[in-house]
Amino acid sequence: AADNGKQVEDKSKPVILGHVAAVCEAPLFIAYENGYFKEKGVNIELFRIPESADKKEILATNKVSVTDGVLQTWLKALEQGVDLKFTGGTHTGCISMIALPKSDINSAKDLKGKCIGVSGAIGGGTMNYAYRVLIKAGFDPQKDVTWKAYPSAQLIIALEKGEIDVAAGGDTMNYTWVSEGQAKIIASMAKDPGFKEEICCLIAFNSDFIAKNPETAKAITEAINKATKWVKENPEEAVRIMLDKKYILGTQELNTEIIKSYDFDPSLDRAKSALHTATREFRDAKIIGSDADPDAYVKKYFVDIPGLEK
Repeated sequence: AADNGKQVEDKSKPVILGHVAAVCEAPLFIAYENGYFKEKGVNIELFRIPESADKKEILATNKVSVTDGVLQTWLKALEQGVDLKFTGGTHTGCISMIALPKSDINSAKDLKGKCIGVSGAIGGGTMNYAYRVLIKAGFDPQKDVTWKAYPSAQLIIALEKGEIDVAAGGDTMNYTWVSEGQAKIIASMAKDPGFKEEICCLIAFNSDFIAKNPETAKAITEAINKATKWVKENPEEAVRIMLDKKYILGTQELNTEIIKSYDFDPSLDRAKSALHTATREFRDAKIIGSDADPDAYVKKYFVDIPGLEK
């Protein structure tokens, strides 16, 4: 519908918000449970994205209209033409690398000649993170190590069988294995210099949705920003809510430890800076093309929403 040539948003239909049931998605769940979406007049419907599904494809085809996701997973998709826009970020952290407790591998400097297992697929977000770790340590990710991919839950089995020397994956699984004495952390986006300052997860919209529903996109972003600040101030309560509502698995103690290791910050400038930095490093690592321009990526894929509340 149009009014004097201006698009009128259809607010009668629920907006589908995708998630993968991860503790780091706390701002999404808290915005929903604390009523921040309703405060903004937005009808949100949560949708659990299966681990086997491609979140980028689900977003690009508008099966979900908005989600959040690890920046490491988006960049290659952007180069390949996946149509999405970012409106902000939520927190640092998310991905880490582990080895067996008795392994002589204690940091990225010990990785030359090793076999690295990654959760998901070859070329996916965790592998891209590991590429950046290796480059910062002075290694060539294509020549100095070998790679294998596994479903996330199978990484610890592959480590114990000796099929791989280290594993790169999401913090939820890695911290669980560490807490059970099965592994040790050797690299972490949440704790390592050069990564710990970087916003890892961005609020991502289907481009067509945000073009047709700019007011709704603004309201959703503001609700998530409000929840992001709330989670920072109330990590234990955030975890309790997510466990009570069965959004996540695990214990109160472990999930709280994970959340407290992240810096929850809705800063738009930090989110843009993260995209700029990752674009440059992905380009230098040859994950994306040598002509990738960090400034152009920020300009093209970030939507500056006038009057956005942070």
